Amino acid sequence: MVSTTRASLPVVARRSTVGAIVALLASAAVALAATLGTLSTASRQPSPFAACTDGQSSGPPPGEVFVNAEVEPWVDVNPTNGSNVIGVWQQDRWTDGGSHSNDTGFSIDGGATWQYPATPIPWSTCAGSTETRYQRATDPWVSFGPTGVAHAIALSLDPNGFTTAVLASRSSDGGVHWSAPAVLIDDNDLRFFNDKESITADPTDADLVYAVWDRIFKPGQSKGFPSQVNSFAFRGVPYLARSTDGGATWEPARRITDKNSNFFTIGNQIAVLPDGTLIDFNDYATGSGVQPSVHDWKAVFRSTDHGATWTAKPVTIAQNFEVRHLIPDGSFPVRAGGDDIAVDPASGDLYAVWTDSRYNDGAHNDVVLSKSTDRGLTWSSPVKVSKNPVGVDAFTPSVQVNSDGDVAVSYYDFRDQTAATGVETNFWFELSTNGGSTWTESRLTDASFDITTAPVAPASRGYFLGDYEGLSSHGSTFSNLFAVTTGSTSNRTDVVFRTVTP
Repeated sequence: MVSTTRASLPVVARRSTVGAIVALLASAAVALAATLGTLSTASRQPSPFAACTDGQSSGPPPGEVFVNAEVEPWVDVNPTNGSNVIGVWQQDRWTDGGSHSNDTGFSIDGGATWQYPATPIPWSTCAGSTETRYQRATDPWVSFGPTGVAHAIALSLDPNGFTTAVLASRSSDGGVHWSAPAVLIDDNDLRFFNDKESITADPTDADLVYAVWDRIFKPGQSKGFPSQVNSFAFRGVPYLARSTDGGATWEPARRITDKNSNFFTIGNQIAVLPDGTLIDFNDYATGSGVQPSVHDWKAVFRSTDHGATWTAKPVTIAQNFEVRHLIPDGSFPVRAGGDDIAVDPASGDLYAVWTDSRYNDGAHNDVVLSKSTDRGLTWSSPVKVSKNPVGVDAFTPSVQVNSDGDVAVSYYDFRDQTAATGVETNFWFELSTNGGSTWTESRLTDASFDITTAPVAPASRGYFLGDYEGLSSHGSTFSNLFAVTTGSTSNRTDVVFRTVTP
C-alpha cells in the first residue's frame, strides 16, 4: 500500500485535499447554523374579551379599541419541564393606553400548540375583576421559579380616573390555574403613575420573587390641581415589591433609592446573578424639565442582600442616543421599546441591549449590546449587533443567554422594504456562541408583514407591536414570542412563537 502522508503527497493532490477540507468546513459551518422550529400562533381568536364594553375613555378624543389585536408578549419556559411554556400579552389594545385585559396562554408540547386557562386572570373588569376602577390592563410579564411555579404581573388602570395598580398572580400547575391577583400597589392619585412593571422569580431561591416598576411622581402638586396636567416636574423612581414565600404573600412596596433622588427611570427589570446578587437594569435620566432628559443613560442598581438594600447611585453603562422610530419614508412614527438584560446562568456575565443611533446616521437606530464580566460593576463599550444597514431603523430588542452560554438577541427592522405601499417588516434573531464577539443571523418571520396595519397607540406615538417582545430559553433552545400583523382589519395582530436551537 502506498503511503499518503501529507509530506509525500504531490502538490496537486495537496491542493485538492486543502480544497476538500475548506469545502468540508464550509458545509460544517452551515450545519452549525441555528435550527428554527415551526412557527405557531400562541394567541387565540376570537378574543375572550370581545364583548366587553368596559374601558371606554371619555377623551378628548375618546379611545378606540382594536378587538382581536394582541401586542406586547412576554414568555418563559418551565425550568423543570422544557415542554411547558407560558406566554402573556395585551389583548384588544386601546389607542390611548392599555387593553381590555392581558391574556395568558400555555403550552405542554414546547410551543407547538397552545391552550388557555378556563378562567382568565382577573387583571381588569373585562377579565372578571370586581374592582370597578380596573377597567384596563397592560404591561404583561411572566417568570418561572426554579421549582416550576410561574409568576405573572400586570398593570391595571382606570382610563377616566387616576388609578394605576400593580397586581401579581401565581400558578403551580404550568399555567392552567392562577391565584387571585395580589395588589402590590394601588395609587388613586393624580400625582402618581405606576408604569412598566416586570417580575423576576429568583432562579437561586424558590422563595424569592421580585416585582419592580417606575413610580412617576410630580412633587409639590396637590391632587386634582389644574396646573398639574401641564407640570413637567416629573420624577420616576424604581419601586420594588418582594415576596419571600414564593409569591403567596408580598412585602409592602417601597422605593429602592433615596427619597431625595432627582432622576427618572423607566423599564426597570431585575436580573439575578448565580450568587444571588440582584441587578436592576433601567433607562436612567437626570436633570429637570420635560422628560426624557438629554442626560439619558442605560444603568443598573445593585443589591447584594436579595433586595433589602440597594446601591445609592446607579452604575451607568453608556449614554443613550436613541432617536424617534419612524417608518422608512419618515411619515409616521413607530412606538417601540428599547432595552433588555440577561445573565449567563453559569458565568454570571451580564448582557444589556438597547436601540441607539450612534453607529447609524443619527436619524435611525441600531441594536447595540454591552457586556459586564464583573457582576455589573463595569461594562464594555456598546457594539452594534443588528444587521440593518445605515439609514434603516431597528427596534424593540430582547436578549437571552442559554445554558451553554450562547447569547441571543432578537429585534424588528425595515431592511426588506421594497413595496410601493405598506411597510415590510421582519423579526430577526442574532446568535453568538463566543460571548458576543461574532453573530450569526436568522429570520424568524416566514414572510415580511406590513406594520402599518398594526394598532396605533396613540397616533402621536405610532404603530404598536409592543414595548418589548418575549425571549426565553431552556437548555440550549431559545423560545421567541413576538407580535406580527395579519393584514386583516378585524384581527390586526397575532402573537406567534418560534424556537431556535444553536
